[in-house]
Amino acid sequence: MAAVYDRMETADFSKRVLSEAAEELSVLGLGDVGWDDLGDPGRVSALMSQATGRKPAGFVSAADVVSAAVAG
Repeated sequence: MAAVYDRMETADFSKRVLSEAAEELSVLGLGDVGWDDLGDPGRVSALMSQATGRKPAGFVSAADVVSAAVAG
């Protein structure tokens, strides 16, 4: 997973995504859902290990992400 992160371009999500779609955004309070910016492979791995056994619809595993990045 570290090799994939090393090849990824960094991006400012707020600037490149949110500010470009400001007219189409709204805010929804979800309570305490937790937060992690997933800024490094260790954080992704930790989150993935916590999610084992309770995968929501559309869930993609870290292995799927790594395989797609290596293939692409």
